[in-house]
Amino acid sequence: MRDGLGYKVGMEKGGKTMGSMGRVYISNAFSLSMIKESPTLVRIEEITTEKVKEILSLPFTSAIGHTSTAEILSEILEKKIEANRIQIQLDKNDVLIVFQLLKRLPEGSVLDKNEIEKLILERSFKFYLLKIIDDNRENYSFEL
Repeated sequence: MRDGLGYKVGMEKGGKTMGSMGRVYISNAFSLSMIKESPTLVRIEEITTEKVKEILSLPFTSAIGHTSTAEILSEILEKKIEANRIQIQLDKNDVLIVFQLLKRLPEGSVLDKNEIEKLILERSFKFYLLKIIDDNRENYSFEL
């Protein structure tokens, strides 16, 4: 695995190495516009809060857009998570940890800290690990 600066760091999952890791990001959303080039392969898996803490022991960049969400994540992860409304572009081996609320919010709504805390107490969230695993565009094509 590589830390947020590109240095190689070992990380295991169930006794197996997860492979090399590029930059590490945390966000509360994922959009296809975050993928730098297409076509590419993306792996997404649900991960535990403990795994998030382990990954974020490495240098990372926050792409959490709202202060209240950053504050709640700081509490959950026992680590300071800054609000940082930035656009990110994911390259091969970059990883994105996504904090996902499991409840659809009304259009245009922004939750305050108390509303987010309630969702957390109800365990109405999950974490996902997204990794860009291949940017070799010559090896595959998509046909319908």
